[in-house]
Amino acid sequence: MEKSINYSYLPQVIQNHNRLDVLLALRGFACLMVVIIHCAPPRNALIYQNYDFSWILFSHGAVAVWIFFCLSGYLMGKAFFTERYSSDVTGVFNFWRNRAIRILPLYYFAILILSIFVYPDVLKFENWGYLLRICTFTFNPYIASQSIAFNDVFWSLSTEVQFYIIIPFIYNLSKSLVFNQKYVIATAILIILIVFFSKTLSWLSFFHQI
Repeated sequence: MEKSINYSYLPQVIQNHNRLDVLLALRGFACLMVVIIHCAPPRNALIYQNYDFSWILFSHGAVAVWIFFCLSGYLMGKAFFTERYSSDVTGVFNFWRNRAIRILPLYYFAILILSIFVYPDVLKFENWGYLLRICTFTFNPYIASQSIAFNDVFWSLSTEVQFYIIIPFIYNLSKSLVFNQKYVIATAILIILIVFFSKTLSWLSFFHQI
């Protein structure tokens, strides 16, 4: 007779390791929406009884990007909050190492292929500074004008990697507040108010321009 194993002593995060993370799945779905919108699908692809249901799959790309980044920030912090990674030096380096293993090989392979076959001008000596920005995740064509063309969607990965770098420091600075419910609620309310007023001012400014 096989002896049953008692897993009750394991941390909850380990016991639930193989369970589907709904927010992670939603993040993946948002990423899929971004990919689909960049493929420029026809808006009338899903028509049923004269009703257009294309919006279900072909949403506005910016909305999917906002969802993706919001969930990315949450999931990064969750990795430390649930102690999947410790907040000491070893845990932070393990976090960075795993992110690097996932991102860097494919990222630099994509840069190599694009530079050779699609954007060869980036390999010219006078454009090496531009190429350096792409390779060091400081590329964002929407902040400063670019002298040559390159795949603009790389800005999102640059932003993601920058968050990967700073999130351990943010967590270590704020973890004493994370476990205080009052601070969490107050911070959430403050963020909501800031977003609300900034969006309201933006809308009013746009309204007066019409």
